[in-house]
Amino acid sequence: MAKFEIIDTNTWIRKSQFDFFSTFLNPDYGFNKKIDVTTVLEYSKETKTSFFINFLYVFSLAMNDIPEMRLRYVNGEVRRYDLINPGYTVKTNDGSFNNCGHEFTRNYQEFYSRAHEQIEIHKEKVLTRENYNDNVLYNEFYATCVPIIDFEAMTHPLPLGDKNSLCVPRACWGKYVFIDGKYMMNLNITVSHMLVDGFPLAETFNLLQKYCDEFKELIKK
Repeated sequence: MAKFEIIDTNTWIRKSQFDFFSTFLNPDYGFNKKIDVTTVLEYSKETKTSFFINFLYVFSLAMNDIPEMRLRYVNGEVRRYDLINPGYTVKTNDGSFNNCGHEFTRNYQEFYSRAHEQIEIHKEKVLTRENYNDNVLYNEFYATCVPIIDFEAMTHPLPLGDKNSLCVPRACWGKYVFIDGKYMMNLNITVSHMLVDGFPLAETFNLLQKYCDEFKELIKK
């Protein structure tokens, strides 16, 4: 059972912003930023582990460590979840894709094992339209990647009018490229302005970069 704190929006310091952006059919916005993934990539190559899972790990840490990224609007109330889980797309063996996810843990080895297991299962799993999104959870974030293109910006498909879903952060990263001695990768994070202002969103990018730089030491903890 996901644990969360209910925010009293009447006394919330962000009450005016929350009330204002709640009137928008689409309150979502996002930033695109190049992330230096050199250390994560080096480790992935040295250990023959999945770069996707390794980056997903540091990204999940950053998303959990910025409190605003754990805020959700669910059935008329603002919740701050204790933990949020990664939900992500997996390319299937037939060339389509599935959505899957796993429970977040700060333990790197356990995180890697859980992600690897889900990815292998969903490579083979065939989902129908009826069960494609049959387990909608709000104590998670949505992540995907397009590793064959170095895009400059992107937009997510959004269910306009569904404030519950719109408040779930969405992320997409592209192909890493070698620039000035470093491997850089563009990352988009899209959030709802009902809950997340520009400063905590920027903090998330900065913390993620710190975790990428410290990856080899971070996974030993």
